[in-house]
Amino acid sequence: MKTATATWIFYENYGTFLQAYALQQAIIQLGHSNHILDDSFFYKKSPFTIIKNRIIDIIKCRRNRNHTLYKKFKKEHLIIDDKFTSVDEIESRYDAYICGSDQIWSPYLKFNPYYYLGFTDKKKIAYAPSTGTGTCDDEYKKNVKPVLEKFAHIAVREEAGAQMLSSFISKDIKTVLDPTLLLTQKEWKKVETTIDTDTPYILCYFLTPNKWYLNYVKEYARRHNKTVKIFNTNPLYKELEFDIVDAGPSEFITYIKNAEKVFTDSFHSSIFSILYHKDFITFKRFKDGGKKDQNARIANLFKKLEISSHFIGEEDLAGIETLEKPHYNNVETILEKHRNDSKEYLRNAIEN
Repeated sequence: MKTATATWIFYENYGTFLQAYALQQAIIQLGHSNHILDDSFFYKKSPFTIIKNRIIDIIKCRRNRNHTLYKKFKKEHLIIDDKFTSVDEIESRYDAYICGSDQIWSPYLKFNPYYYLGFTDKKKIAYAPSTGTGTCDDEYKKNVKPVLEKFAHIAVREEAGAQMLSSFISKDIKTVLDPTLLLTQKEWKKVETTIDTDTPYILCYFLTPNKWYLNYVKEYARRHNKTVKIFNTNPLYKELEFDIVDAGPSEFITYIKNAEKVFTDSFHSSIFSILYHKDFITFKRFKDGGKKDQNARIANLFKKLEISSHFIGEEDLAGIETLEKPHYNNVETILEKHRNDSKEYLRNAIEN
């Protein structure tokens, strides 16, 4: 079948690009063609917004080598359809449409029907989109219910999201792995690259520059006499005594692969730490039960893989030193079962 995926791809984020790549590869491995649709066509911005975002990008150091490396990854590893000027052109090319992963179904975002495949009446499938939360308001339900009722198959990424959607949608809603977990360590080797790894290092990737976590890593490195590398994603990091590194998606996974230990608050950095069997700690970005709490996605995955002790809050920092490395033989056994189940769902959804 000729399939097309709707997910974020204009937004430069490591996990966003890597989940898009992984889902595309999983579909191709099943014997079907796939293109990722250029979502910028459906994401209209005013000239003021475009100018404002460019200024923000410059301030946050987005227009540095990172941007070039993202473009390189997109060109070399993603099959993208950006050659259309209307929805009718898209409709004539594909047999089925798939909602990809990441938090494209988040109730915290302005509703955009594109990410719910509202532009087509052909076969619709959801593979691991995330709501990022287990609660939503009536406005979200009003917008989402009519479009999701038209799906042939729906599987989301977290139990909390499945339960939330099931409360107002009549469809059977399953849960599946994030696409990045569908590929094995061996399969990810295809997109690894060469980096400077002359000396052992601790790796940091923080979406939120939490001072408690940053100070802990700094002190940990001092006690263990280790170099710390941190991705160049926030100008605040230039004030740290860390080695700041530029990276696109390929460099991102390669730095994780070669790290001695990983400290992160990122969902996908956690996933690649698991795939590469790293000694790692994932810090909580949000307070449990707080407003816009998104801890559930990591908590759900870690519980499934029996590594919940590696999800740490500010109050638990003292226990990190005594924490053992995950038992990856057990993790791989559990992961393989869920990987097979998720691939089978994808196969059935496309071919049924």
